[in-house]
Amino acid sequence: MIRIATFTVITLLIIVGFMIKLPHSFHNYDKELHALFYFYASFGCNLFWAKNRGIYYILGVFGLIVFGVGIEIAQDTSNHFFRKKIHGNFDLQDIQYNLLGIGLYSTLFFANSLYQKIITKTQSL
Repeated sequence: MIRIATFTVITLLIIVGFMIKLPHSFHNYDKELHALFYFYASFGCNLFWAKNRGIYYILGVFGLIVFGVGIEIAQDTSNHFFRKKIHGNFDLQDIQYNLLGIGLYSTLFFANSLYQKIITKTQSL
């Protein structure tokens, strides 16, 4: 129950964080921040489901992808709903950088998993 509550609180904070405007000093790094956030979010999925890696990690990554697209749609929708620009508009490049961050961590995750299996088999010989 505590895991679900923690996950819910973190998710809500992330949603609020994505809906507000970045300080001006970060505007030139928006795409890199997307990649960095999703890299660490993938890492968080891995830690959150550490005992049940594999299918749960893949489901978590799928959830991150849906979340990233959803946030972009929500930003654009909020601009129309409030009739003023609260954040940016729907940006396909943001989604591409989200996928880059997820892809980089997933590559490291699966490479490490493969390495661990090879080491384990080698040691058992």
